[in-house]
Amino acid sequence: MYLGINLATETQSIGLASEKHILSELSIHRSYEFSENLIHKIDAMLKDFHSQSSYPLSNKKLENNNYLKTLSGIGITTGPGNYTSLKTGVTSAKTLGQTLSIPVYPVSTLKALVYNYRHINGIFFSLIPATQKDMSCAVFACNNGIISRVTPDFTWDKKIMLDKISEIKGTIYVTGVIPEDMLHDLNISSTATVFTSEIAGSTIAAMACRYKDKKIPYEDIHPVYSHQPNIKKRRGA
Repeated sequence: MYLGINLATETQSIGLASEKHILSELSIHRSYEFSENLIHKIDAMLKDFHSQSSYPLSNKKLENNNYLKTLSGIGITTGPGNYTSLKTGVTSAKTLGQTLSIPVYPVSTLKALVYNYRHINGIFFSLIPATQKDMSCAVFACNNGIISRVTPDFTWDKKIMLDKISEIKGTIYVTGVIPEDMLHDLNISSTATVFTSEIAGSTIAAMACRYKDKKIPYEDIHPVYSHQPNIKKRRGA
């Protein structure tokens, strides 16, 4: 059983998945209380799931009702996304992974937004807000359930992004966390099929299941920021 953690977007989520099934899900609008008590929330989800399920506890010995030890791996969205939340999520996932001696799998926020549409063959623009004026984006190609990256992550002004997408003739798809004003303009000015979506923790867990044969050192897992935070130094500091 795999744990998925997403703190990158406005809707924060944790979830559980096996190789074949979505097992549990908890989502909440961005909350400092949620991220600050993340490990407690995960532990409570695991206890609640096992108390109501006949799912096997795995071949790991359950000690002192520590259900965290029933996990086989952890998926974590590494960005782009909110600066503080990304840092909190990645640090928590790595700490939990090292404590339990289980692998941690970094998942691109933008790729995760495409995951639920992977069986639709075509080109996908995946978007999330970077600032009030800018959007983070990456382009992916989906073919028979396989997601291939076409571009690295990049950040454009919303108007430029809208103009570029509107210039494309042919079948394309746009998905992600899209502001209402941009969504309205996309539907009017482009031929793209638009899917608005959020990232479920169970989706990240399911993606982690697919990566289970990869070995990624903890020290190689870092947040991916679209921009540096606007932190003002105090006078005299």
